[in-house]
Amino acid sequence: GLFHTLALKSNGTLWACGYNNVGQLGNGMSGTGIFSDVFVQIGIDNNWSEILAAAGFCLAIKKDGTLWGWGNNDNGQLGNGTTNNSLVPIQIGTDTDWKSLGYSGYSSAAIKNNGSLWTWGLGVNGQLGNGSNTNALVPSQVGTSLDWKILTGGGGLGFAGSTGDHYLALKQNNELLSWGVNINGTLGNNSTSNINVPTSICNTVSNVDF
Repeated sequence: GLFHTLALKSNGTLWACGYNNVGQLGNGMSGTGIFSDVFVQIGIDNNWSEILAAAGFCLAIKKDGTLWGWGNNDNGQLGNGTTNNSLVPIQIGTDTDWKSLGYSGYSSAAIKNNGSLWTWGLGVNGQLGNGSNTNALVPSQVGTSLDWKILTGGGGLGFAGSTGDHYLALKQNNELLSWGVNINGTLGNNSTSNINVPTSICNTVSNVDF
């Protein structure tokens, strides 16, 4: 993450260290100058399965398929319908079929077990891939495709500039798509124009094991 680290132990417990100015350590504390230089456990749950440390916030999935977030939420990246920061993990919605995570600076994304793709948070430059350029405070599905395999992103303050948010995502048929900010050609589509819907780059990505 940005000045903080998130870690998952083999026993399913969740740990964090580093900067904690907006609650990204998930331990109920925050403030300028507050940090931890050793790993501290986040809560007492031992059923975490997937984690993601982002630009001042974190996302995680539990073994029961529930989705959680904490830390910075000024653009709705925690997906709980507000823009209030959270100092501890809070559940995002009530669905229990989340599979994998992705983020792009100040927006969030996740794939469900059925292969659908969902995004929320900052969207002013097309980061949410839903055809608009507006923020979303709760997860919304991107298109109708049910064959998304994995995704990743880049951007955000401390990564590629405060407006550098973009995503790359792979479908089950080996097609690679991108969307969002296209500074210096980061979307790989032979242009430098921003894109607000997933756009194909190629269909030859193979031998990828997730």
